[in-house]
Amino acid sequence: MTDLNTLPLVSIIIPVYNGEKFIDELYNYIFKQDYPNIEIIFVDNNSDDRSVELINNLQNNDSRVKIYFENKQGAGAARNRGVYRSTGEIITFFDVDDTYPSDKISSLAKIIFSQNNIDMVFGKIIAHYDYGKKYLPDYSTFNEGLNSPPCLASAILNFAVGAGPPTIMCKKDAFNSVGGFENDMLIGEDIAFVFKLSLNHSIYFLPKVVAESKRHYNSTMARYKRENPLINIFYDQYKHFYLPYIFKNNLFKVSKNLSIIYLYCIKGLVEQTRKYNYSIIMRMSYLYSEIKYLNKYGLSFFYFPLLLFTTYANQFFYKVMIKIISIIQIYDFKINQYLKIKNVRS
Repeated sequence: MTDLNTLPLVSIIIPVYNGEKFIDELYNYIFKQDYPNIEIIFVDNNSDDRSVELINNLQNNDSRVKIYFENKQGAGAARNRGVYRSTGEIITFFDVDDTYPSDKISSLAKIIFSQNNIDMVFGKIIAHYDYGKKYLPDYSTFNEGLNSPPCLASAILNFAVGAGPPTIMCKKDAFNSVGGFENDMLIGEDIAFVFKLSLNHSIYFLPKVVAESKRHYNSTMARYKRENPLINIFYDQYKHFYLPYIFKNNLFKVSKNLSIIYLYCIKGLVEQTRKYNYSIIMRMSYLYSEIKYLNKYGLSFFYFPLLLFTTYANQFFYKVMIKIISIIQIYDFKINQYLKIKNVRS
């Protein structure tokens, strides 16, 4: 890290959707980075404001700036396009409306270049909300330093905290090995990416704030919540991505801790059902159809009456039933694993 002129090229990937208010300010944060060998890749994601015009102006004055286009909507698809077009062996991500210290790239690069077996490094992020709240996520579930696979995977599953793209630096080969971000996810694609990477690659956690995000009214997540008030986002992603991914790839062999996905699905299903103001017949029908779907991935129909009762329980009994179901689920998984092993031996 002493000879700055011989450092590897780092490709900065920036998805842009109607970001005209932030582009010049973001460029200044990048311009002030103390890591010199970078390329700046903007990927426009169907903007209908002056974003492209402003990026073209930057490109005319800075040969490091490049712009590409991604028609499929979503930051994940845009980031994937940027990585595909990048020429550096190391990639990092900036979001157009966030702020960054001048040593963001250099502090992450110092770690990823320190050991050959580190495939990704991430730091901390502080969130600032429109109404003045400041939020620093609780990173206590992550171990500082090197985390060998798959130890981060089960911690990421609780969705309490993740490694957001603005905090990440990653080797391009590792990124490509897991297929990058999920193109079909409009939200949560960042957590899914880190989850996939953590299963097979060593990840380093640097307890340093490397980005500050602005959580504003028109953010993708805020718009999704307003447009889908009855959707349990977590359950929706557990059942459509995480459970099928874990089950189909037989990842319980990789880590038994991943069995927690069943409990998260059970809790998510109950919370989702409680949100719907349906008749008891419609709720029973919904619960049954959902358990039938989850049964394809190993969840027993045994839970149907328990979940039905929990759905209609008051808050006190709801908490009691969730604890009971948690205990049952743990032993249920252990029994199933024992039977599988016994069948194989016989």
